[in-house]
Amino acid sequence: MKELTLESASKELDKLENDRRYWYSRMEQIVSLVLPGAANLDGEKVDGGKRVDTLLRYCELKDELQIDITLKYIEDKIKSLNIWIENELKRLDKYNDVEKSIVFLREQKKIKDKYTGRMRTMTWDEIAKEVHYSEKSVRLFYQNAIEEREMKWKKKKLK
Repeated sequence: MKELTLESASKELDKLENDRRYWYSRMEQIVSLVLPGAANLDGEKVDGGKRVDTLLRYCELKDELQIDITLKYIEDKIKSLNIWIENELKRLDKYNDVEKSIVFLREQKKIKDKYTGRMRTMTWDEIAKEVHYSEKSVRLFYQNAIEEREMKWKKKKLK
């Protein structure tokens, strides 16, 4: 299982929001086939000798693309991630300020690299300077926080 951090959860949440917007716009396109403002108000039209029922076409497209199922899955996933983020933030509140800031600096904070100009996570040395601890202590605090998070996940899986 991939380790879930606040940063990766935030990225996944953004991706799911984009997917949800896409599927809602796709649903609007399909619904526009049967709205009163559509090109043909009769509900069926003749196209080269074939009759096409727009309401039937709407139902076929909706079933074919499984939009309702996809939207429900995306919304459930978003809800699940939001609950996880909320619980993770509550868990971080149990730590003292130093441990919270170490986890935040390692998983969330991005800084601009002075050589490449790209955004990157902070190194252990930079985190140690920021919280005024040794690099070894910073790594130990972070490792303890991660181990506690993993133990909670295992306990939840066993229940």
